[in-house]
Amino acid sequence: MKNGKDLWTRRRVLSIFIALAFPLGLAFCGPSAPVTVAPGAEHCEHCHMTIHDMRFHAQAVNQHGKIRHFDSIECALAYQKENAGSVTALYAANFLHQGTYLTLLGAGEPAVIIQSSKIKSPMSGGLAAVRGSDAEQILVKFGGALKTPKEIQDSGAASGTGRPL
Repeated sequence: MKNGKDLWTRRRVLSIFIALAFPLGLAFCGPSAPVTVAPGAEHCEHCHMTIHDMRFHAQAVNQHGKIRHFDSIECALAYQKENAGSVTALYAANFLHQGTYLTLLGAGEPAVIIQSSKIKSPMSGGLAAVRGSDAEQILVKFGGALKTPKEIQDSGAASGTGRPL
């Protein structure tokens, strides 16, 4: 009889553990892809400005699946450089197709970054992310140049100060 009671107690403890551990495990396994947010619902993790213009929204995902939001590509790249090793993915809103995201770091459709003084981005860096197939169209309309994330970080555009990070 004692063995039956011990078995019942063990099963009950195991059931309680599973019931508590499963939701906690889900809570720590955040999304690994960009999420849609409403304008004004988030603040930039780097400069703390409210994110309003979703054409320039960027997101970073850390090793724990936590998503950080940014009002511009330059803020996202500054954050990535300051937190080297902890950022596993970096996404930028597609300038031409609102609600879709392109990849700056990680898996997914790669972004081409265009820098132009005629693109009025929140931090005045003039940076926009587009698909490679749309780059020529944007360059014709706005002028400017194609840039890599590394070029932006090294130029200082990602720091908001004009100095390299």
